[in-house]
Amino acid sequence: FLTRDYDQYMYQFHEGRVDQRPAQAIGETIAKFHVQSRLIYKGTLRQHPEYLSSFDKILESLINPSEATGACIHHDLHVLNILVKENINPTEVNDLIKVVDFEFYNWGPIGADVGIYSASVITFALMHACREDEYDSNWRSLLQAVSSMWSSYIKSYVATSPETRADALKELYEIARQSVAWIGFVLVKYFSPNVFHLLIDGLLKAPDGLVESLESTYFVREGVYGLEFLRFKTFAMGHTLMAMGFEDEEDVAAESQVPEHIDPEVLEDIMQDAIAEVEKVAKTMRRQLRSQRQSVGAPPKKFDRRVSDLRSSPRRCSDSFMFEALTKANTPNF
Repeated sequence: FLTRDYDQYMYQFHEGRVDQRPAQAIGETIAKFHVQSRLIYKGTLRQHPEYLSSFDKILESLINPSEATGACIHHDLHVLNILVKENINPTEVNDLIKVVDFEFYNWGPIGADVGIYSASVITFALMHACREDEYDSNWRSLLQAVSSMWSSYIKSYVATSPETRADALKELYEIARQSVAWIGFVLVKYFSPNVFHLLIDGLLKAPDGLVESLESTYFVREGVYGLEFLRFKTFAMGHTLMAMGFEDEEDVAAESQVPEHIDPEVLEDIMQDAIAEVEKVAKTMRRQLRSQRQSVGAPPKKFDRRVSDLRSSPRRCSDSFMFEALTKANTPNF
């Protein structure tokens, strides 16, 4: 495909104006990818367990997926690794998106892909919610990209799966809960002290003026600046979402947690409960930031971090970095 015809999906979230069609295409695409990869590889892996040896190191750091939730996964499916075609026609659906950067591709839990994508979207929604001039409708519309993806995922998964509709929906119930837990896990990782400033300084390109605004907002009682306030609130919310997805096994057996009757509405509600938790935290942060904002001078930075827009790395030339080079060159041969 021509890279000059595509741009990173991230930039729509950075600007706070999101087209929902790519989100729907992402849900449809990864559902087909998960189901078809399982059909192709699961039988082979059962017959030849030695093939799993190359995955051992990766699987040690992942939750061991059950048969219902295991598949080949991208495992880095955030909005930087999704390219969206520019100048989309209203009826155009073919070649709408391209997924790049498969360096972490492996056999693992499906919920990781859904969770990583959703967490990156939620991160932008929360950052926009903390802006002084942001309207409620703006950051809420970003969260719609999670709902759009998940609705499309459910339809595509059921249509692609060789299982009966009832069995496919049961698998999706486990995937849904797992996905919510992975959203929480990724947010905890994003908003941990060692990663957060790298994220804000450039990896996901914080909205214009956000960092300066938060660094000039001080919470006297808590003794923290607004940027640390955002990090702490989201970090805590991540733990809440993990608990929502991975309930304590001592409370109730996993088998009894699955309802007797599962329909798409039940699956939608699981994700909507997670989104409702995000909205609650976002509204709380907006209210507290508005009441506490006062200019007191930004705290000194310890490091002058320089992070490329498209995450170049000394250990590889990523698809994203090559994409930037090609588009900037605007070479007719590409």
